[in-house]
Formats: sequence, structure tokens, C-alpha cells
Amino acid sequence: MRTMLSLVCGLIFACFASQSVATEDAARSLSIRWTKLAMERDYLSAKEDAIESAFDDLNRYVANALLLENDLTFVISAETGKYYAPETREIHVPLSAFYRIIEGSRAKYPQQTSVQEGIIFESLKHLFFSEFANAMVQELSIPITGWDRERIDSFALLSQLHKRGNEEHLFILDASEEYLLVDRWRPVLDASQFSSEFAADEFRYGRMACLVQGFEAHYAIAELQGNEACLDSYLREIEFWRVALEGHLRPNSPIKEWAKAPS
Repeated sequence: MRTMLSLVCGLIFACFASQSVATEDAARSLSIRWTKLAMERDYLSAKEDAIESAFDDLNRYVANALLLENDLTFVISAETGKYYAPETREIHVPLSAFYRIIEGSRAKYPQQTSVQEGIIFESLKHLFFSEFANAMVQELSIPITGWDRERIDSFALLSQLHKRGNEEHLFILDASEEYLLVDRWRPVLDASQFSSEFAADEFRYGRMACLVQGFEAHYAIAELQGNEACLDSYLREIEFWRVALEGHLRPNSPIKEWAKAPS
């Protein structure tokens, strides 16, 4: 009798465990795929470490934060273009974008391995978060007024800042700067607003630096004096994403914490 009871309990436990795993797997609505040619050209074998780790960071975040109706796939290809294909729900990122980040960071800090690796990892995460945000805006038909890159930049940055809370956020702005080198914006820019791609990059970097200052002022990591405008900008971005993602957030989504007052 005890053996039969143990067997039944074991089966019930296994059933619940399998359901839990299935639920967790179902929550993971992101996947990553390498094209054959990209794998053949991956001469640094980056696919085995930094890139996959950065993608896993995004995947865990989305699984905890958002309810997406459709799966999205990152496709790492040997092509040169970086774009989102809504018909297949594929986010295409060229292998060259990853190498530009990896090799650029190594060249910039040749004698500081730990700094290199820190910036590389944060930059790759920023790339994944940014490209995901671009696809999410289209998938959820989020209305954006103004320049959409500002909103996409803010989502990637706010996600990373709030993941760390009040901890020191090393390399956040370095990562933003590295990402701008692979996100050379196309001539959709209003010529009256920006004279060149570099002017647009400077504007975007300045906006992101201001968000970091606003975050620091909000959580009293830095003094508010002189940061009032950046604090206002930070709070406006939080409010924008709170409204835009309403109805798409998981019950315990970390994004709900963004708008909470500091303790």
C-alpha cells in the first residue's frame, strides 16, 4: 500500500514538475538562431560565450517581465543589414555588429582585460535589448510620437539600470556608446534636426547620459542639483513605458517597479 502511495505521489510530483518546466519554457518567448554562413564566419567563436550569455540575460528578463502573444527569433546572419521582419517575427542582426563591439572594445582597452570584457558584455546586452524593443514596438503596435530611436534607447537603458537597482552601474554608458557604432541611423533623419549621423549619435548619447543622471537623482545616488531637467526626462520615459506596456506586463513584472518612489 505504501509502495503504491509513493508511486502515485511520485507521479503527481513528476506531473507538477513537468507542468512547471513547460510553463517556464512557454514563458520563454525568445529564441536565437545562427545561419550556417554566420557560423562558418564566426572566427572568434563568440557564439559560444559572450553573445549567448547576453541573449540569455534578455531572455530571462522578458520571461519575467512581459506577456508576448507571439514568439520572436533573433537571427544572426552573415548579411550586412540589421532589421526586423514582422512577417516571420525575426530580428535579423549581422554578425559584423557583434564583432564591431567585441573588437572595438578590445582595441580601446588593450591592457585592461576585465574592463574589455565588462564593456563587451554590457554592450552586447544593450544591443539585444535595443533590437528587442524595436521589434516589440512593432509587434504591440505601440504608438510613438517623436523619434522612435529615443524611446527604444530609453527602454534598453531603463531595463539595464533597474535590473541593478541602486548598485553601481559600471559600463552602462560605455555600452550605449558602443551600440551607437553599430546602429548607424539611416537618412530617415530630419535634415533640419541633424546635420549628419554623428550629430544624431551625439544627440542620442546625450539623451541616454541624461537618463542615467535622472535615475541617479531619483534614487539619491547623486545629488539632484543640476539634474532637475534629467530627472524630469527620466520620469517622463518611465511614464511613457508604463502606459505603453499596460496590459502586456506579467503580474510581478520588474517594469512595474520602475514607477515606484524610492524608499
